[in-house]
Amino acid sequence: MQLFEYKDHVIVPSPLFQKETECWKIHLTIMYKGQEKIFENDDILFTKPEAVFYSIKYGKSLIDNGIKF
Repeated sequence: MQLFEYKDHVIVPSPLFQKETECWKIHLTIMYKGQEKIFENDDILFTKPEAVFYSIKYGKSLIDNGIKF
């Protein structure tokens, strides 16, 4: 499991493989001060490394836009 620290938060990318399309979907957990929230979106990605990269990028944008815990 990969963990990435960003602005006092921890991002844990965990992309989901979609069997029906054989593609990956953005999925991640953000942890902050002992709490955690799960996020995903419907972007379709073709490789797991690409899905991990965009999961982290999506997590950073959520943090930058002030997600609430």
